[in-house]
Amino acid sequence: MKDELLREVLKFYGSSPDFNGLYLTGGDQARTSAAVELVREGMVQVVSQEDYLNPHIRPWPSKRSIEQQVASIESLTPDGYGLCLYPTPVALKKHRPTRRHTGQPFRQAMAKGRGTLELAYFRFDVLEQYRNDPRFSFDFYDFGARVSTSDEVYLDKSEPEHDKTGMQHIGFAYDISKYDADDPDSPIIRRVCAFYGDLAKLTPIHQQRWKTYQVPEEGLQPHPAWWRQQMGGWPDGIGPFARIFFELRNLNELHQRAFGKPLLKTTERPSDFGWILRPSQAAWLLLIVANPDGMGFVCRGTRRTRCRRRSSAATSS
Repeated sequence: MKDELLREVLKFYGSSPDFNGLYLTGGDQARTSAAVELVREGMVQVVSQEDYLNPHIRPWPSKRSIEQQVASIESLTPDGYGLCLYPTPVALKKHRPTRRHTGQPFRQAMAKGRGTLELAYFRFDVLEQYRNDPRFSFDFYDFGARVSTSDEVYLDKSEPEHDKTGMQHIGFAYDISKYDADDPDSPIIRRVCAFYGDLAKLTPIHQQRWKTYQVPEEGLQPHPAWWRQQMGGWPDGIGPFARIFFELRNLNELHQRAFGKPLLKTTERPSDFGWILRPSQAAWLLLIVANPDGMGFVCRGTRRTRCRRRSSAATSS
């Protein structure tokens, strides 16, 4: 029974689109006993609602002890909500992933046991292609970014299918391994992070592209505000760029009430207004330049027509 259950767990995990776990409920003593044996042998992990709200995905390797996982199995009842069984990397190592994941490095990583919500880290310039390519909608936030193909491109049959992709949950991260609070010149290196589960859904070409920018995860950590949002928490503040436009909106409203007209033509934040991807003079000049008529600033952005307009710093006079 034990070997049969392990084969069932492996087959279900490998064939499901999102590397889901095999659902197990109480009532079948032979299956629950086999599951306990597999957990004790390190071949299977348990994910229940004690680990994560949705046990049908493995967010990360189990953080509970073997005995705690066994206790979850032994407490199952026929009429209660069950749990899910996932193969461990040890079990998966003996069962190589199928060739259908060839050329998809992040699907291969998931097939070898990576968790859906585990993070991979990348150089910051991995975002440059998406910012500079007008076929993509690129939105900068203070703590992360979002990338997707525009509706027009997605519906255009002449566009290559491999570029019809995107990710909604891209975060910023930091390498503080060499940072010293007592040394003002010690570096903090900005990185980008993304969930393995999201990366595995990119088209194969874009998975390979992201893979070339991947960096070791040692010493890296996601921005705490972004991570809190991803885990369902509410941020306790706003970032520096959001704060600028918050102040401008308040200033505009104050001027409207005092003088009957707005001070600024617009307080809309350009979608790609945010951190500079490369610390170079060229990147700065492409982002924003002084308006020669002295009226404020002009967003030069990324050569996209919709960015060639006055930013919120331009006055209405």
